[in-house]
Amino acid sequence: GSARRPPRPIIQTLQWTLPQSLLIALLPIGLLALRTNRRWVMAATLGLYPLMYITWVMFLPYYAAVVAPIMAFLVVLGARQIVESFPNQRQFLSAWLATSIVFVAILSLPELHGKDTSTTSEAMTAFNKIEPTLSKPAVVFFTYSTGDPMAWRHEQTYNIAAAAIDDEPVVRAQDLGERNIELIRYYAAKQPKRTFYSFDQKTLKLKELPVESR
Repeated sequence: GSARRPPRPIIQTLQWTLPQSLLIALLPIGLLALRTNRRWVMAATLGLYPLMYITWVMFLPYYAAVVAPIMAFLVVLGARQIVESFPNQRQFLSAWLATSIVFVAILSLPELHGKDTSTTSEAMTAFNKIEPTLSKPAVVFFTYSTGDPMAWRHEQTYNIAAAAIDDEPVVRAQDLGERNIELIRYYAAKQPKRTFYSFDQKTLKLKELPVESR
């Protein structure tokens, strides 16, 4: 039968943390060079990494960023181990490996490798541009399209500008339709100066809610 491929998260971690797949060859050599306690402490994080995400249902590129420094460490360590293994060629190997690693890293830059793929949310970007123009304090209801299976990528109902949510200059809330009136009445009584808006995540349109809806 055909050989089994490594689990997808492993492949993705290698792709997302190394500028070129050629550098994978240096990783096992780097692991063999872990002879001191200080090096093991650094590399031990790589072993904890899969344990942290073993029960997580999603695996996104951002998650691999936590092990990128360890991967770079192992690549450099692998190159150093090769140099130490051939003392007669030390000067040549040091210059050649250092130049090669820098060269392949530069080649992977989006400026040379083509346009970088955007991972931003169009809806979040649109609202971030609109937010400075809001009449504050405000409440914004975010409307989600039920037919969009990727709507979770545009989650904007978080409030982190203040410790207490009532101190937020802009309170972000889910659009719950008829239940919106509960939040409107709450702030109408407690903070009557708040302006209410609705932001449609599909059309990227913002509209101010009329006074009558309060």
